[in-house]
Amino acid sequence: MRVVLILGAWLSAAVVTGSDGGQCCRVHGDPHIETFDGKRYDYMGSCEYILAEDVEGQWLISGTYKACGDKTKQLSCIVSITVFFKNEMVQFLRMYRINYKGEEFTVPKGTTKRIGRIQIKHSALKYVITLGNTGLRITWDGIATSEICLPTNCNSGVQGMCGNADCNPDNEFEGFASSSAFGNKWALGETGECDLEPEDGALPTPRTRPCDFIPQEQKEEFEAKCNLILEMAVFSNCIATASLNKEALLANCMFDMCSGLTLGGGCANRGDQRCDAENNAKVEKAVLGGMSKSEAVAKYKPVTLDPACVMGYNLVMQCSATGISIEGSWAATAGCPSEKERRNTVICP
Repeated sequence: MRVVLILGAWLSAAVVTGSDGGQCCRVHGDPHIETFDGKRYDYMGSCEYILAEDVEGQWLISGTYKACGDKTKQLSCIVSITVFFKNEMVQFLRMYRINYKGEEFTVPKGTTKRIGRIQIKHSALKYVITLGNTGLRITWDGIATSEICLPTNCNSGVQGMCGNADCNPDNEFEGFASSSAFGNKWALGETGECDLEPEDGALPTPRTRPCDFIPQEQKEEFEAKCNLILEMAVFSNCIATASLNKEALLANCMFDMCSGLTLGGGCANRGDQRCDAENNAKVEKAVLGGMSKSEAVAKYKPVTLDPACVMGYNLVMQCSATGISIEGSWAATAGCPSEKERRNTVICP
């Protein structure tokens, strides 16, 4: 394992493997990227980017990053992924929506749908997408996390923000001035319409070390929430069994909590009024149906997701991928929305 310095925290780098033994890349949160070779970096530009593609042109996975959460903090999150394979293009949006040729639909939980040779299975709070007999596996959690798993290790033959999969984390940004320049390279379309990072990686310190710019009491509160979930017996056992990096999980959770990242309707300063309009319409309809205003407001109060809860949901997915089942009671203990509440959450954009 190699040690790398990222955003002031020392984290270990190692090849990320999936349940079937292949290399995996994860993109999640604000957005944190763990390449196939285990290199960890953050990239907060806004555009559509190639996450990974077969250098022979057989398949391509792109991700769209948009401003998210508190707009005053200049955050961005991955809000959708698009899969290109065998002349088919399928886009996976938030809240389990799928866009295919301009038509939006969802795949019900526990069912499978095929589009050409693209198979989509809705299982355990995520879509699992496979592409013909390539052995490639992609997951999308319907919020802000995607994982791309290759069928083999160290064979390279891929490129994109997820790296080259040659099992050497040292050469991930070779030829680039910074991880920012590396990320910028994979922007699609007219980059003039994108908000890319500075090529030299010189981001304002509050964006790279957000926990240094909040009150100590608030920092301790955030740390307690992240650790509450990580130290639950159900998760600590899974983390050890699946060889997950607890230090990196905590660092990412703290980074997003300190950055003010919150997902869902009612998020402060998010600059998106669609959630408010939808919730207000539900309240008005309920009142017209005889419900009191206070009852209607309580019933349709927007459900928000903080980074600690999102980390918990992601751990449920990662644990299930290794055959470890996590009971839903963890969410109530941590003060997070239940699976039902989460499925009913409206997340903007």
